[in-house]
Parts: sequence; C-alpha cells; structure tokens
Amino acid sequence: MERRRIVIIGVAVLVPILAIACVFVYALGGFPPNAAKSAFEPIGHAIESAGGHQLCDSGDAGYGPDNTQPWYDAVYQISNHSTLPARLVAIGADNGFTLTRRETPDDPTGVQLLQGMNNQRTLSVSFSSRASELKCGSSKITSTNGTEFLDVQFAFPSRTDGATSPLAPEATQTPGTPQLPWAQTQFSVFAPFRADGTGNGAITLPPAVASGALTVSYHGSGPFAIVALDGTGASTGERIVDAVGDYSGVVPFGLHGVGTVAKSLTITSGGSWSISFAPLSTMPTITLPSTGSGDRIFRYDGRAGDWMITNTGPDGKTFEVRQYFGDLAVDSAYSGDGAFSGRGPVNAGPSIIVVTSSGDWTANRAP
Repeated sequence: MERRRIVIIGVAVLVPILAIACVFVYALGGFPPNAAKSAFEPIGHAIESAGGHQLCDSGDAGYGPDNTQPWYDAVYQISNHSTLPARLVAIGADNGFTLTRRETPDDPTGVQLLQGMNNQRTLSVSFSSRASELKCGSSKITSTNGTEFLDVQFAFPSRTDGATSPLAPEATQTPGTPQLPWAQTQFSVFAPFRADGTGNGAITLPPAVASGALTVSYHGSGPFAIVALDGTGASTGERIVDAVGDYSGVVPFGLHGVGTVAKSLTITSGGSWSISFAPLSTMPTITLPSTGSGDRIFRYDGRAGDWMITNTGPDGKTFEVRQYFGDLAVDSAYSGDGAFSGRGPVNAGPSIIVVTSSGDWTANRAP
C-alpha cells in the first residue's frame, strides 16, 4: 500500500515537471512549426472562401525519426451543389500547382484524385460525389445527404533525402512515354475537317471528337444557330452559336455541357454556312496586349493576375472572357453584355481562353 502511494505521488510530481519542460523546449524552438501547414494556409483560405467547411486536420513537422517529410492534411465538408470542385484546378494554379486527374477511374468508391507537384512539394485533392465514410482525426465521419468530403493533402520533400513520393502516371498516358502538351491530354485530338451546307443541316461527329474549336462562317439574313446534341438527340446544354444575319467567329464545343457528350451538331440556317473543325490544342497562344473582333479561342500558359479588358459590342449582346482548365474547372475574367472597360482576374495557365463578343475587344495586363 505504501509503495503504491509513493508511485502515485511520483507520477503526480513528474507529469507537471514534464509539462513545464515541454513548454520550455517549445519556447526554445525544440518543437518547430509545421512548414507544410504554414505553406498550405493560402490554399485553405481559398477553399473556405469557395464554400468549404473544415472539419479536422492533422500533420507532422517532419523532424521525427519515423517521419522526415513535413505534411499536412485537412478535411472539408461541402454541399453536393457546391462549385468548389470546379474551382480546385484554379485554386491550385493560383498557388503554383498544375492539378491533373490521376489514375482512379475504376475506384469503386467513386473518389476522384487531383494531384500536382511544384519544387517537389506535392498537393493532392480527393473528393467523391457519393455518400462515404472518412477518418477525421481520431474518429470516423459519414457524409449526410446533400454533402460530400474534400480531403486535401500537402507534403514537403524529405529533410534527409530531398524527395517526395513519386506521382502516379497520368491516366491518359503510358508510364515512360514523353509528356504530352497539356491541351492534348485534356481535350480531343483529331485530324481537322470541314463541313459546308445551305439551310438547315446536321453533322455527325466522329467518335474521337468530343470537344474542339469551330471556325464558322455564315451568309444569310435570318437566324443562324448551332446546337450540340448527345447520343439520344437531346441537347447537351451548349448553344454554340446563336446569331441573326451574317456571322463569322471561332467558338468551342464540348467545354461546358450538362454532363453528356456531344455526338452531333444541328444547324438552323436560312443561308449558306461553312464549319471547320480543329482540336483545341491547335489554337494560338494569346499574347498581351491582344486585340480582336468577335468570338475567338486562345491557349494561355501565363501567370495569374488582373487584365484590363475592353469591348465595343452593342447593349444586349453577350461579352465574356472565360477560362477553361479541362473537364474540372471554369472561371470568368468578365461576364456581362454590351460595352465594357475594366479589370478582370485571370488565373495561371495552362488553360483555354474563350472570348465571346459581338464587337472589337482588347486585353492587356493591368498596371
């Protein structure tokens, strides 16, 4: 009995001493902060601003004998209707990471994985539109109806060997093959072709053509429209051209449908028309300052920043500068109608820039 009392007293004295010692060690820099957590902060702020609610987090500063790699993991809850999944590529690009889809199409859980590396720092994002269970801290959480989880991981190189775990091969490529340009991995690649007609018409798309750029010319006085249809003959949600009278421009298809893939295009016309099809990867790179007229498509590989944009189009006519990042994200530098002059935010590339205009327009970096 006496011995037990001595042990209890010893423990009661030792615990406060150890606690005080830990405080002193921390104050003297003995427990350094987690560099991965600090570097993740702007990404976390962007995710929360876009509608993510952080549920829990974990990490390691990377100084332990069993872990030399600083890492940080945060779990967020989002609504099934949140636009955050579509913003992930842009958020990554704003922070120097080109996020691409990794090889998980056969995962029965429906989890999608985006991953990118910058200076050997790895950013990974996984999310699922299905109800799921996830470990969050020391407990497990289950998504409720109308919500899903977003798990974001950020890792630094090892402090001893200067390397992180290698990324998995791209789903669109065979390991060991040369890296394809971004636009070729994200959009359809096919031999250009052309279709001509007069009056109403329809064009069946080859199987390999799910997206592309159309160079369109129409001569007539009545309405002219091009609509994308899926395999059942229903609209994909893309009204590619909607004009009255003569029209010429370069417009995309397959970028923003409602989930179905275009199998054909239907043309409503009272005159003669010509449509040339080409891969989006063949579009020119935009150089700033840039001037143009009407609808145009460009590739953009530059840095993020505000652009000064002007448009002389008439009121009631759409004017937009949209940026597409593949099948995952889209953002607008400006969306409105009529004449415009002002600033618009553009994310870092690689991306596709689509200008929709009925007049003359200019774009340049803001001072």
